Amino acid sequence: MGIMKPITGAVFPTGRKARTSPPDARLVAIADFIESAASSVNGERPEYALMKARLHAGTFLDPKLISYFSGITRILYFEGKKPTSTGETEVAPAELISGLVLSRDVLSTAGVLLLQKGNKLDLSGISLIRRNSQMVPSSERGVWVYVNSTE
Repeated sequence: MGIMKPITGAVFPTGRKARTSPPDARLVAIADFIESAASSVNGERPEYALMKARLHAGTFLDPKLISYFSGITRILYFEGKKPTSTGETEVAPAELISGLVLSRDVLSTAGVLLLQKGNKLDLSGISLIRRNSQMVPSSERGVWVYVNSTE
């Protein structure tokens, strides 16, 4: 993913205003962001990438332009799938965002139940998962979440 720059007249610590990025640069930034996010997970990649892009709308990404990517992203990654399918994907603990719904139980490294299947992740749940994953750094296990492609 390329270097992200402010999308509007943000003020730098020096007091200088940032220039507004031209529309084509904002489109490329969104496409690059979605591609990077989709490549970071297995399974239902377009919905995860679009959800993550909407999370960054208004900061690094232009919220007015993100909606234009919904259709093309789903076509690109869901070629041949039903648009009403629900699936699951594995997401690394560092990539978790609020609002994701667990499709499998989350167990500690010792096998203790941390969060049940069906729970909607919030900041405290994400923090619990990340703390647990840091206890055994060699563990590359992700968290399984539902992805619904009907948005």
